[in-house]
Amino acid sequence: MEDILVSGLCKRFEDKMVLRDFTARFPAGQTTCVMGRSGCGKTTLLNLLMGFLSPDAGEIRGVPSRLSAVFQEDRLLDGFSARANIAFVCPQRPTAEIDRHLTAVGLAQDAGQPVRELSGGMRRRVAIVRAVLAEGDLLLLDEPFKGLDETTRAVVAGYLRAETAGRTVIMVTHDPDEVALMGGELLKMEPV
Repeated sequence: MEDILVSGLCKRFEDKMVLRDFTARFPAGQTTCVMGRSGCGKTTLLNLLMGFLSPDAGEIRGVPSRLSAVFQEDRLLDGFSARANIAFVCPQRPTAEIDRHLTAVGLAQDAGQPVRELSGGMRRRVAIVRAVLAEGDLLLLDEPFKGLDETTRAVVAGYLRAETAGRTVIMVTHDPDEVALMGGELLKMEPV
């Protein structure tokens, strides 16, 4: 595993420059919290790291081939249960292990429920467990605590810290309280 290096990254959407000469180092095996106001390019940065977008200029090095992500949208299969959503992406994981992880985030009673019947916060936790169990060398989290109350947010942050120890994690947020919950290095992004 190596550090992820981003240098001179630029990205424009039509006439709007989102990233200009953005440079950063994301240390291997550590959590980095990228914080900034809405619209400063945090999600664009994650999409560039995942290869969903190409930079207009600059270079990205060190991104591993195996990665997992929690997107701003949960991207779950509505007709599948919480357990089945995770098993679909992580077929090598035994049901007992999936259930242990769902229990750790407060979803013990809801593992067999179709996700369309779950609240937004519950769906969010299913998406988080799925990304953690996908075993990527890099875990990208885009506003992972969206829709979670304060108590649940603390539980899920503890789960993430425990289950991702030693993995490279990049979390984007606009909330300093979420940075404090996750720990790790802080990287502030400013709008262009």
